[in-house]
Amino acid sequence: LYELLAGRPPFDPTGLPLTMYARQVRETDPPLPSLQQGGFALSGVERDLDWITRHAIAPDKEERYDSVAELRADLLRFIDDQPVSVGPPSTVYYLRKFIRRNRALVGGLAAVFVVLVAGIATTTWWWFRAEESRVRAEQQEQTARDAASAAQRQARKAETINQFYGELLKFADPAEGRYRSRPDWTLREALDEAGPVVFRRLADDPDVEADVRLLIGSAYKSCGQLDKAVDNLSRAVELRRKTLGADHPDLADAMVTLAVALNLQGKHADSLQIEREAAQVFQRAHGEVHPKVALCHLNLGSSLRQLGKLDEARREIETALDVYARCPGDQVRFRAIGLSHLASVLRDQGQHDAAIQRYRDSLAEFEKCGRGWHPYAGHSHTCLAQLLVEHKRDRKTAAQHFARALEIHTKAQGPNVTIVGELHRELGMLAFRAGDRERAERHLQSAFDNFRRSIPKGTWTTVEASQALAALLRMRGDLDRAIEVARHGYRQAQGIGGPPNVTAGLIAGELIRSLRDAGKLAEAERLARERVPIAQANRRDPVAALVAENDLAIILTRRGKLAEARSVFDRILPASAKLVPESHWVRAMFRRAYGVYLGKARDFPAAERELNAALAWFERAYGKRHGNVTLTLRNLADLYRDWGRPADEQRCRARLAGNQ
Repeated sequence: LYELLAGRPPFDPTGLPLTMYARQVRETDPPLPSLQQGGFALSGVERDLDWITRHAIAPDKEERYDSVAELRADLLRFIDDQPVSVGPPSTVYYLRKFIRRNRALVGGLAAVFVVLVAGIATTTWWWFRAEESRVRAEQQEQTARDAASAAQRQARKAETINQFYGELLKFADPAEGRYRSRPDWTLREALDEAGPVVFRRLADDPDVEADVRLLIGSAYKSCGQLDKAVDNLSRAVELRRKTLGADHPDLADAMVTLAVALNLQGKHADSLQIEREAAQVFQRAHGEVHPKVALCHLNLGSSLRQLGKLDEARREIETALDVYARCPGDQVRFRAIGLSHLASVLRDQGQHDAAIQRYRDSLAEFEKCGRGWHPYAGHSHTCLAQLLVEHKRDRKTAAQHFARALEIHTKAQGPNVTIVGELHRELGMLAFRAGDRERAERHLQSAFDNFRRSIPKGTWTTVEASQALAALLRMRGDLDRAIEVARHGYRQAQGIGGPPNVTAGLIAGELIRSLRDAGKLAEAERLARERVPIAQANRRDPVAALVAENDLAIILTRRGKLAEARSVFDRILPASAKLVPESHWVRAMFRRAYGVYLGKARDFPAAERELNAALAWFERAYGKRHGNVTLTLRNLADLYRDWGRPADEQRCRARLAGNQ
């Protein structure tokens, strides 16, 4: 059997003695038939035959078959694809034998199994597709439900806001008996009435209430009612935090609006804290590079500037500009606003040339994006003009920028906002200094009318505008209007109160001079006497007290109270010599007033000397056609008339005619 399988006997007897060959057969395990011929397995020899042959010729009797019948039985088993008795007792071996015996059955089962597996795989795939479709359908359904819910919320918001507007519009309806007696209700009063009505309806709808609070708070902010604005905006932030969560961008939007109102209220530290939180919310929602993140940096810079932290403010604003530069889309307008903010910080730091350049860069950016009419462009024009006046003495270019700012703000906000009045005042003062009295009067009158409408209670800015206009009207001889304007400014100054200051003294002096020139000497004297102790109480400006006494002395002189006038001059002339140099305009004003007094006291030579000295000073300082030169020439002409020197009087009046 071995030789049939291997083609050779298990041992080669060639060259071996018989005893050695017998010993080899007896003691050595023969190689398996499949490993004969050079040690390579013969593919045609089954492993079962290897095992049968090995056990048939095994040297150890215990391993050999007990009989030929056992050998024959294993060979028959091999032929019938049955497991042989000497094979390995493994499940794989028995399974392999079973498959070989039942090829058709196993093939059929395998085919069924493949079909079954394919069916299961296909069914599973379709199940997953169906499950995916189901999940997608559920998600779409949920999205639709969310959209429907959002639409319902928006509808409720729109309905509520419409109701709110309806409540506001009732105030303009003369058919509403409730408001018939007040056809002049203001927006602030309308908000006060309509707000509580709407809020009662929203007690159970915090989401909508937050939106309405935000709307009303913004309206109050626009009206200048900052306390009520902050109350409503704070409530809006609180409601959005509860309904939307701490990381929702809509919460940050409300916080930014609240921070702006707090800034306007002067609560810059509170505003700063809220702006930082809003910036963090926007960063978590949108990342570092987003326009709303840049806006927060810009607002932070503004608050830090108000707190005097200029270096930190500059860093925040420069960060905002960098973020805007990296944001997609058109951010030129916001960059222009940022440059204006940066210029303001540089101005506060005393870097005036750099500030001027940044304002110009800001205006160039506004023009580039077609937003030259933006209110912030007007702000840049105004600030640039102020710098040009204060640090470059370039009044001509400054006037051009003031005029452009006036044009922008009038178009954007209407003629009645305070900034329009302030710009008219600036242009009026520039025209006044340039000697263009007609233009100066036009602008100052516009400023005065604007302030009466926009700031009825007045500020020191409005008082200053009244004083400038009254002075111009007085110089032009329109004394009734000068008195009216000066009285208005004087009443405003008294209403503002506080310690004495330069502006309060100026408006009081202007009213006194207008009354004096109009011949209302009794009232002028009363006001002058009231003014002197107030001016003397202002220790920071002793010269103003001397000017007040000089105005009183002039009135006393005109009323013929020469002894009292002399005592006043005896005080103020030595005091002024100590306080101010000879080159100061106050000394010339006092010499002229003293010269008029001396003329009334009939000391004509001394009066001529004082008046000529004052005239020479005014001509050197202001030129020969200035108002003070004209007034001094008139005083000299009156002196020569009283002195009996008609030729000199005629000479002075000839010069007066040329000066009109």
